[in-house]
Amino acid sequence: MTLPKMSASGQYERHPFLTADNVAKCSKYIIVGAPRIVEITKWNPEKPQQKCFVDIKAENGTDVFTYAANKTSYIELSKQFGFEEQSWIGKTIELEFLDQVIEGKRKKVIYVKGSLK
Repeated sequence: MTLPKMSASGQYERHPFLTADNVAKCSKYIIVGAPRIVEITKWNPEKPQQKCFVDIKAENGTDVFTYAANKTSYIELSKQFGFEEQSWIGKTIELEFLDQVIEGKRKKVIYVKGSLK
């Protein structure tokens, strides 16, 4: 099955969101659940965004996090693993973060390593 667009009414964060602090402690994560594409209005109701949510756990840990992959990272993940969401389960990804200015505020943005070429 190809990654379906899901309703924003569903729960897209199934676990605590992954943060840059998590990535600073461990950069390698294992995908533990099929990714899901959701149209989100939560952050900006006037401009819905499609986001890819992926459940992951640290390579050396047991806690599961929900990673909200931005478009750049989603494209890289699709190149690496294809559009068959079940094939992503069990794959290892390496993450990094950069300080960026988003809507006038400095934020740490998480990317899949290699997506910023």
